[in-house]
Amino acid sequence: ALTVAFGIHLACRDHLLRQVFGEDALARQNRLIARTKDGQKRLQAFENPVHRGFARLKERLLLPGITAHYVLRKRKIRDASHAAIADGMTQVVVLGAGFDTATIGLAETRPDVRAFEIDTPATIEAKRRAALGMIPTNLTLIAADLSEVELADLLCQLPGFDSKAPTLFVCEGLLMYLSSEDVAKSLRGLREAAPAGARLVMTAVPPMRGPDSNVPAILRLYLRWLGEPLVWMEPKATINAFLSMHGWQAREVMDTRRMQTRYAPDRPDIGLHRGEYCVVAEAL
Repeated sequence: ALTVAFGIHLACRDHLLRQVFGEDALARQNRLIARTKDGQKRLQAFENPVHRGFARLKERLLLPGITAHYVLRKRKIRDASHAAIADGMTQVVVLGAGFDTATIGLAETRPDVRAFEIDTPATIEAKRRAALGMIPTNLTLIAADLSEVELADLLCQLPGFDSKAPTLFVCEGLLMYLSSEDVAKSLRGLREAAPAGARLVMTAVPPMRGPDSNVPAILRLYLRWLGEPLVWMEPKATINAFLSMHGWQAREVMDTRRMQTRYAPDRPDIGLHRGEYCVVAEAL
């Protein structure tokens, strides 16, 4: 979770990407991670050009363009979330939010919207400590291991959650770590917990050895060594068929190149990660 946050911090040293991500969003995120164990130390380390150079070299070797991708992905999900609320969603549920602060910002600006973040007990506890005084009253942090509980049951038992309310679900950077069966189960659980017309914003990865990915072989080995191999992969061409089997219809599929065209059209030189795309879907 912190790796993504520090990657965004590094990418936002580029003035354009900083504008794309947003000054307020960056300040909120930095405030949060500075309160974590060793967070302030790492933020200060990035002021050292040698440290930044090493971090960028690691990125080029393991996952070229990933930090710019994080920024573009976050902006797309933020825009899709605000669009969903403008379309009438009154409830937001974020699965695997990590140390992202987008839901905090959304809940602050829309006190009429109920928001929930669900993550592992360890992550939620660390975030709750770091975000002391930052959590709006309409945002609830929920600690749960989704491998041990039924998602639909968990949601319907949450105090304040309304299964009849138009709901936005966000699954960012999460589903690729699950098996295809567990992804299908999660999608069905979300569908069961909300009415038709609910919105889903999610990310998915295409096959790493396919034409839509530039993930090098060294990263695959590195992820296995970390014990975090990518498991579920779905080509963009078949994602709608997969979603349709589990109660959802894709409304938009956007890869990083399209995000760059939308948010940074004057910077085609930005190195881009090709290996994850964003989907906006609606409950059937």
